[in-house]
Amino acid sequence: MKDKKEDKTYHFREEVISRTVALATSATGKVQDLASKETRERREDLNVPQCVAKTPKPPIEQMMSDYRKRKELQQEVSEKRRRND
Repeated sequence: MKDKKEDKTYHFREEVISRTVALATSATGKVQDLASKETRERREDLNVPQCVAKTPKPPIEQMMSDYRKRKELQQEVSEKRRRND
């Protein structure tokens, strides 16, 4: 008798867990759909192209020269600060 009760309890819990997971999954999907819809509507309202963040990457030589310039400027600024202190 006790085994049947435990078996029913186990299956009940298993069913509750599976339903909860299914509800959570569908709710997450709905939230994601709403968020993407809102983003799309906002983009259309503001007339922002979808690929605005996809800018071409500059050549490596230019990136390295920019990096060196920043390093040199940082060194100059730090030297000036040391002189002023």
